[in-house]
Parts: sequence; C-alpha cells; structure tokens
Amino acid sequence: MAIERAGTGDKLSEDVRLLGSIVGEVLIEQGGRRLFEIVEKLRTTSIALRTRYSEELHRELVQITSELDPATAFDVIRAFNLFFLVVNLAEENHRVRVLRQREISSYPEPLEGSIREAVRDLRNEDISDEQLQELLNRLRARFVFTAHPTESRRRTTLMHLRHISNLIALLDDALLTPTQREMVIDRLREVVTALWQTDDFRETRPTPLDEVYNSLYFFQESVFEILPSVYREFSDALKSVYKDWNFQIPPVIQFGTWMGGDRDGNPNVTPEVTIRTARLQKGVLLRHYISQLDRLRRHLSMSVRRAGVSDELMQSIEKERKILPEASERIEERNKNEMYRLKIGLMIEKLKNTLSAMEARQRPQPDVAYESVEQFYTDIDMIVNSLKQNKGDRLALGAAEDFRRLAEVFGFHLAKIDVRQHSSRHSQAIAEVLSSVGICDRYLELSSEEQAELLRELLRDNRPIIGKVHHFSPSTEETIAVFDAIRTIQEEIGKEACDTYIISFAQSAADLLEIQLLARETGLLSISEGWSRLQIVPLFESIHDLNECGNIMANLLDDPIYRCNVKAWGDHQEVMIGYSDSNKDGGFFTSCWELYKAQRRLAAVCSERGVTLRLFHGRGGAIGRGGGPTHMAILGQPPDTIHGELKLTEQGEVIFARYGNPAIAKRYLEQVLNALLRVSLSPTVIENQSRIEPEWQEAADTLSTYSYREYRNLVYETPEFVEYFREATPIGEISLLPIASRPVRRQSGFDIEQLRAIPWVFSWMQSRHTLPGWYGLGTAIEKYIAGDDSKLKILQEMYQKWIFFRSTLDNAQMILSKADIHVASMYAGLVSNPDVWNRVWPRIQQEYERTVYWVIKVTGLNRLLDNAPVLQRSIMLRNPYVDPISYIQVALLRKLRTIPDTKDHKKERESILQAVFLSINGIAAGLQNTG
Repeated sequence: MAIERAGTGDKLSEDVRLLGSIVGEVLIEQGGRRLFEIVEKLRTTSIALRTRYSEELHRELVQITSELDPATAFDVIRAFNLFFLVVNLAEENHRVRVLRQREISSYPEPLEGSIREAVRDLRNEDISDEQLQELLNRLRARFVFTAHPTESRRRTTLMHLRHISNLIALLDDALLTPTQREMVIDRLREVVTALWQTDDFRETRPTPLDEVYNSLYFFQESVFEILPSVYREFSDALKSVYKDWNFQIPPVIQFGTWMGGDRDGNPNVTPEVTIRTARLQKGVLLRHYISQLDRLRRHLSMSVRRAGVSDELMQSIEKERKILPEASERIEERNKNEMYRLKIGLMIEKLKNTLSAMEARQRPQPDVAYESVEQFYTDIDMIVNSLKQNKGDRLALGAAEDFRRLAEVFGFHLAKIDVRQHSSRHSQAIAEVLSSVGICDRYLELSSEEQAELLRELLRDNRPIIGKVHHFSPSTEETIAVFDAIRTIQEEIGKEACDTYIISFAQSAADLLEIQLLARETGLLSISEGWSRLQIVPLFESIHDLNECGNIMANLLDDPIYRCNVKAWGDHQEVMIGYSDSNKDGGFFTSCWELYKAQRRLAAVCSERGVTLRLFHGRGGAIGRGGGPTHMAILGQPPDTIHGELKLTEQGEVIFARYGNPAIAKRYLEQVLNALLRVSLSPTVIENQSRIEPEWQEAADTLSTYSYREYRNLVYETPEFVEYFREATPIGEISLLPIASRPVRRQSGFDIEQLRAIPWVFSWMQSRHTLPGWYGLGTAIEKYIAGDDSKLKILQEMYQKWIFFRSTLDNAQMILSKADIHVASMYAGLVSNPDVWNRVWPRIQQEYERTVYWVIKVTGLNRLLDNAPVLQRSIMLRNPYVDPISYIQVALLRKLRTIPDTKDHKKERESILQAVFLSINGIAAGLQNTG
C-alpha cells in the first residue's frame, strides 16, 4: 500500500514505499488477508478512476463501499487513515530534509525565508543599527493556541506520531549499519501496530481542561525545545551582519491561549476552569524549569579553584544558606567548591517550594520560594553575569542564555490566557445589574448610543454599583465571576498571565464600555487613579461590523473615559478581526477585501489619535477561515497596519502541522519573524505595500460587490439551501463527534447564522465542495470583465504586482484543487428532495467551473497550481486515497439516515456512526485540512 510516485526516485518515495509496506503488513497481521484485499481493491480501482474517468469503475466503487458492513467499513477507513497519518509524517520529514539541503547548498548565503536573510537584506537597504534596535524593542509575534470543534487528534495519537516521525528521521542517518536500520524498521512496525490498536477518538467529549492538557503537549514536545535555538539564530544573524553593534533582543516571540478562557458559546468554560487552566500551565512550566535547571546544574561544573564567582552571586548564596540550610547542606555535600551548582540547586529548591505553595492554594513564602517571576529573573541574571565576569562568556551565551530566554518568554504563566465572551452576555448582565440597583429598568431597549452615554455617566461616578448584598441570576453571577477569576489569576501568578478580555461580535462602543464598567466593579481598573490591569479588545466579525469598526474605534478613542484605559496600557489598543465569521457572512472574496479595508481604517483612526494599533488576526487553517501561508499573509497586509507587532490564532489542525515536528516549528517561527522584520522596516516591502493603484481598489470593490451578491443569494436567500447543506454534508454527524468541548452552534436550532464558522467550513471540506474558499469569485470576475479584455489585463496586473491580490487568488487555487466536483456530486446525491437538489447543486457546479476558468485566466496558468508544482502533485497523488473514504462515507450516511433514531435501532445506528466519525478523521488527514 503506497502512494504511486513512479519515476521520482527520491528519498520521499523510498519512505512512502517503506511505510506503505509496513501498513500493509500490519493490516494483514491485525485485520486479516480479506481486509487487506478490500483495501487494495479500493485503492487500485480509485487510482484507475482518477487516471481516466469511467462510469463502470465509479459504479464498481459504489457497489463495493455500499456492501461493506459497518465493522468492515470501520477497519477499511482505519487502514486508509493510518496510511495518511504516516505518509503525512514522511512528507513532513522530507520538508525538513529539503530545507537542510537548501541551507547547505546556499551557504554562505542565508536560506530563503530565514531570519539571517531578512537581517542581511535590511542591511543592504541601509537600515542602521539604531533603526534595527528600535524595531527590536517593539517587535512582538504572539501565537495564540485555540481549541476548536474540528481538532480531532488525541494526545495518545500525537505521542505515537511523534515517535514514528523520529524513527523516519533516524533512517536518514548514513552511518546506520544494515542491522541498525532493520532495528529502526522493526520499531516502526511496532509503533504502527500500537497506533492500529489505539482508539481513534474518545468515548466522550473532552472537557476544556482536557483541551488545555492536549495543547501543553506541543510546548513540552516542541516549543520548549526549539525556542532557544530560534533566539540564538536571531542573535547570530545580527552579530554576523551588524558586526559593530551589541543588539539587545527582547522576548520577541510570545504565546497565548484561548483554551480555558474562550467561553463564547461554551458553557463548559467556567470561571473555575479558567483559574485551573492558569494553575495547570504554571505547574507544567515550573516542572520544566526544574528539569532544565537540573541539566544546567550538571553543565556548569566550574570550581572556584578554577574560575572565580561574582561577589553578588556569593552574597546571594550566603543569604540562602541561612534561609534554606538543609537544602544547602545537602547540595554542598556533593558539589563542594562548585558555586554555580550550589546556586542552581537552591533555585530548584525555591521552584519546588513555589510549586508546592500553588498546589496547596497558598501564597509563596518570602525567600524560601519565588513570590514573583522577577525574583526568578534576578537569580538567572546573577548566574549569567557572574559567568561573563569570570572568563565564562561562552558558557554565559550557551546553555545559561538559552535557559534565560525560555524564562523571559514564558515567565511563570507559560501562555497568556485570553478571555473571550459574546457581547450579548455582557449586555444582559449589565441590564440585570442596573435594574436590580434601580438605575435603569430598560437598558436593553435603549439604542447603542443611549447605552454608551449611560455607561459613561456610571464610569465617571466612582461609586461602586455592585454591592456585596446583591444577588443575580446564575448567568449574570457567572459573567461577573469571570472578572473575579482574572483578578485571582493575576494575584496568584502575575498580571501577564491573564490580562486580555475579547468581546466577540462587538458592534458598538457600548460593548467595550460594558467591559470597562464590569472591570471597574471587580477591581481590575480605576479611572480616577488612571491604572488598568485589563486590556479590552473588540472582535469585529461580520461584514457590517468590519465596515463600521473604524467609526466605532474613533468614537471610543475620542472618549476620555474609554481613552483612560488605553493610556493605562501605554496608548496601545488591540483589535481583533475575524476571518471565519466574515467569510461565512459574506463569502470568500468579500471577506478578504473587507478585512483588508477594515485594517486600513483602524490603522488610520489609531494613527490620527496617537495610539499604537495591535491587530489580532483570527485566522484558521482552512482557506475559508483565513488560512494559507502565514509569511505571505504578513507581507500582503495593508500598509501601516503592522508596526513590529503581530498576534494571530493557531487553530485546529494547524497546531499539529506547525508545531508537531520541532524542525518544522523552528522554520515556521523563523519565516514569521523574517516577514515581520521586512514588513516593519524594509523600504522596498513598505513601498510595495503602499503601491496600490486606484483602479486596483476600484476593481476589488466591484469584485467584492458581485461576489457578495452571488454568495448571499445562494446561502441566505435561497430557501432550499439550509436543507441542502444539512443533507449534502455530514454537518449533523460532525455535531455529534466527541472531539471538542465546545458545541458546534452558539444556540439551538439550525440557522446558518447560529452555526459556528469552523464546523461550517469543516462540513464543506468533508463533502469536497470546499465552498467557503471560492464561491462567488467566478461570477465576480466574469461580471467585472464582461467581455472587456482591458479589465482582464487589470486583474492580471493586480495578480502580478499586488501581494494581497496574488495571495488571495493563490489561496483560492489551492482550495479549488482540494475540491472535487465528482465526489461532491455524490454528496449532493444524498439530498432527498429533487426540488432542493435542482435549486442548489447545479448552481454550485456551474460556479465551481466558472471560478476555475477565471482563476486560470487571471493567473495566466494552464492548470490550477502550476505555479506550486509540489503542492499540485501532492494533492493529485493523495486524491485516489481520499476517494475510497469519501465513497464509504457517502454510503454510510445514506444508510444512517434511513434508520430510525429509536431505542430499538440504537446499536445499529451507533455502529454506523462510529464508522462515520472515523471517516471524518480519515478525510481530514488525507486532505490535510479540517476546519
């Protein structure tokens, strides 16, 4: 069982053939010869069908998959799923291999996309030392991990996959003897067998804390490992290019999380869950610090008889000998004359005491534990400075500096927790509070302007509104308790552990003023004293709100009451823009263009008022959720919207793809920093960003108008569309899949508006329509050109010269290539009402063909992805292996939907549903996209 790569003759082909044969062996051993033969029959028939379409072969596939009983279907899907999992690892390993080869062949020139390349190019553009240092002082890239209803890998599976990945990499060792190589292959057989015998998904939905625990895997197995090397690479690049300047690199890479903090539509994320998340993260981090300090202690073996120690360090040790006498005596028995080992041993003791205090819900005791992360930094710096003062520069800049970098980035909190809640929850809470204290009985009936004016009045008055004796409904009590939880986390762990509150579906100034009032009432800010411990961040998501966001923020920043909070944060204002929901609201191109324009409006509003804007990009993995290459997206941002700061979400399958392999994670972070350096300081890049011809903007506006009309007409104005979506995709089954703590809908019912954007995209990806990533674009281009070749030339010029437009069309190319109109037609065949089918499917089919035609015309290519041959080939080779799972899924859905949902049929439905769940995982693995 192996993807056909005839004639390539490369290492990847060898790896895939080897892994395919191992999967085949495991199938025969574990499932029997009959299972293997069914899988092979489906595989070869699917390849033949892809080579040349034949109705006979199609009917044969339909017949085979329709006749499979649920248990056999389950095992067949598992076989293809297992194959995709290991092949994905082989391709990932090959990427690392190719990167290494490119770096070797390009030396002494830097690797394309590396930090060193960006620094060299800035130097070549006459960027001075002072200019670069000024940028470094404010350079920040924050990556925010989020849990979404499409993340479908268990932590157990992740560990097996990491093991397989390491074994594949071992096979590249040219010094392996034949015996050693065979031992590695035997280990591969062992782990693949373990993976086959492991449950693919949980019996029950994970809790929010399960999701937190899963996310920590990527820190423990990847991020902790590679982060120091990224900083070292950065430092080496600066030293090699700017030889006469001693650059100071602050913690430019930072991490955040929504896991345990995102409660928008998720009743399972309670205030207690948020607090426990912060404690869990701190616990994992302190244990990692203890482990790393133990390694550093073994490394720093210097004796005072061979090298000196600073007076500061000796004084610190003398003080701690008195405070921690037993620990000091125990360490000195083993490490006499080794003062660095003694100091580090005492630091480990203090970390253990800090950890014990947190677990006992007590404040750390002064001196015997760390009361703050600053005290920890002081001890680390003491060691580094002592080494530098005593001929230990290499030691100071090696392992000690690496550890210092980790501590700088993660503090005592690990990943900053962002709290997010829907704006309506705050409005309801404020309404109840104001009514109960006799201030206003009809708050929700007021216009947004009237609400804002009332809130300003209440904020001007320093008297508290919420008294100790007031009792509210459970919903309001919980809304208020979230702010208390934030305060608790800040007091226990530090202000930086949880200092951001995001308001989803922000639509007016009142939405932000409500948070300001609740924060004041719970002791998180003081207007009269001018301090704040909470950043208030609006999330603009719908097309309408993106249009209005500039006016909303201008209103707020001109308001002295709200501006007080912004000033408390150094005149910085963070604004989040939503890619997923804007796409669901307005379609692919309109979403892209409105997001682009919204960023320009926000940048202008903030610049005019002396406020630094930090844009938070709510991008997903799929194109329908703002996905695509991150470094290209950064370079394609509007002018004056990135000033050295970037914050973005890492969602769903993207986390594993970007952080599952340490070498890939390192490359990804370097590419992001490369793009961020360029877009913030390179005169060439900044000039290219700003060079947007008026006719280009007019063309984009026109395309957006046509695209929006076509998309809205189908999705929101065609009455039959909801029924088509419900029957032609596995959305109903996805909602039952036990892979996330959050429901797929914000409220009950089946309105498209209430459906979360992520399962919306996931469902269309599963059914191979991939509609959110392209629908409306073909009609828009056709109507814009309308037979006028000069307009086609305008679009072609835009594609060649405007990064934003090029990346938009390239993303459309990619998702169009992952669509398959033949497979999608089978899902359309699940629609039971012919009138519904007639009203929807022909439109989708025609728009797909129209979009492919016009995208090829504008890009000047012969076929989709001709300008990305590696991706094109990967998709082409994967399709025949995804197809059997799609055929099986269609057959299973057809069976499942004919069986009554009654107690008598529960067992039968459950067996089919389990196979459907697995097919969802398999298609996601094959397409390398979920939602």
